Amino acid sequence: MREDLPFGWLAVPFSVDPSEAPALARALLTSLASASPEVLHTPEAEELMVSAITRLPVRSETQARVWHVLGPDATGLSADLSVTDPIHDLESDIGSPFESVLLQRRFPTDTGVMTLALVAPDVHAQPLLLLRAQRVLEGRRLIADILSDDPGLLGRVAGDAAALVGAKLAEPGANADAS
Repeated sequence: MREDLPFGWLAVPFSVDPSEAPALARALLTSLASASPEVLHTPEAEELMVSAITRLPVRSETQARVWHVLGPDATGLSADLSVTDPIHDLESDIGSPFESVLLQRRFPTDTGVMTLALVAPDVHAQPLLLLRAQRVLEGRRLIADILSDDPGLLGRVAGDAAALVGAKLAEPGANADAS
């Protein structure tokens, strides 16, 4: 993906065992707070980090997770970063691996596509919004997946999602498709 993350994003582990997560979150936050005054080490921050590091990845190909935790505009959202084989049509994979997918919006980027979809692991589960930025680079597909139940938070990080795969959002109003 990108070595230089957009401001406010921090690489964190994922799929951490829930029994080990509180101690790891505490240690990571202690270390981060001592190195950066922007990191607040509070019980709420520990809870958010535990949530971010214990959540299973969106895709089996997830290779990294970043957490939007630094700065005054931090949302607490996390993004799963994946590198996969390219496909002909980026939109054919909008909601994978979710069983239930309802596309809400499609936004072009300068080098790929960003989609917003309502997703759920099955038709009986509580749906979430999936913001996915994708592009193909040097024969590989780069993907940033962000899940949330808050469309406002997703809107605040849309530009960052594109940047995480090395893309930029197109100008406002340029081919945003509603479904």
